[in-house]
This record gives sequence, C-alpha cells and structure tokens, in this order.
Amino acid sequence: MKSSAWIVMMIAVVFALPGVVSAVTPINGGSVGGTVTPVNTFPGDQTDPHVRGDVVSYVDGSVAKRTVRYYRFSTSADTVIPSELADSDFLPDVSGERITFTRVMADRTAIFACLTLSQSRVWPPT
Repeated sequence: MKSSAWIVMMIAVVFALPGVVSAVTPINGGSVGGTVTPVNTFPGDQTDPHVRGDVVSYVDGSVAKRTVRYYRFSTSADTVIPSELADSDFLPDVSGERITFTRVMADRTAIFACLTLSQSRVWPPT
C-alpha cells in the first residue's frame, strides 16, 4: 500500500511541474519582464557576476590581468577594487557590504575581503 502511495505522489509531482513552469513563462516564450541594467559595457571580458541586494560583483579583464569590480544599482556607480599591477583577482562573491575574492600575487594566492563602503579596508593587508 505504501509503494502505491509513493507512485501516485510521484506521478502527481511530474504532472504538476509543467504547470508550474508555464505559470512563469509567457505562452509566446518571450521574457517574463523586468528591466535590463547594463553594468559594464566596456570592451573586454566581464564574467562571474554575483548579485546580492543593491550590489553586483564581477571579474573584469583577461586571464593575464583580472580585476574585481562591483556595481551599485542604486547609484549606478561601477568601482574597481584596488590591486597591485601584477596581481590578478577572480572568484568574487558578495554578501551585504562585503566582497570576497581570490587574489593571485607574485609570491602567493590568498582570499581577500573588501568592504564596499570603505575600500581602504582590504584583508589580508598586502
């Protein structure tokens, strides 16, 4: 009896999924709406975006020289996190006002954190 209840439940879930998907996808297959906000339209690669609230962090540049930048939707301010010329940053993530990322330096690779409200506070100190 228990196995037949599971089968009925699984069949119900399978048949319910298309209804859920079609509820958020327009019949014509178009966009569900919203506003497109260009963050960085400069030449070159902008990759690995992470959005949390008012801030998106992302990587700007090629593999040889990558920098982490962040964009604040409320002010349209696009800001680079300062680094030394030879450093390369990647894998950013954002939580509240803190952005964490990996920095490759000449002598080591380390995880850093930066507060977006006061860029002078980058950890660990270089």
